[in-house]
Amino acid sequence: MRELWVVDSSPLIALGRIGRLDLFSSLASDVVVPKAVAVELRRAEDEASLALSASWIRIERTEIHHLVAAWGLGAGETAVLSFAKLNEGYVAVVGERWCAARLNTG
Repeated sequence: MRELWVVDSSPLIALGRIGRLDLFSSLASDVVVPKAVAVELRRAEDEASLALSASWIRIERTEIHHLVAAWGLGAGETAVLSFAKLNEGYVAVVGERWCAARLNTG
């Protein structure tokens, strides 16, 4: 069974730059992008912002978990980690290093 992912902007931007956004839809059965991340991506105006209209991405408003809010992260990271905390089974996908590690093991 493929995984359920909630994705931050960094992995989308990194894979968008090398033309491999398709990896998200081939490796995950559900890809959620929190609204806060979508706002960041629209400002970036690169390949990753084009992915927001892809059929395999679901943009969701995200309730912010109080424990995650206390960490003082950016809006996107806070939304991603909150979604993962509040929605059982979802994996938070953050940072370019995660992408490199995941692609090398999968």
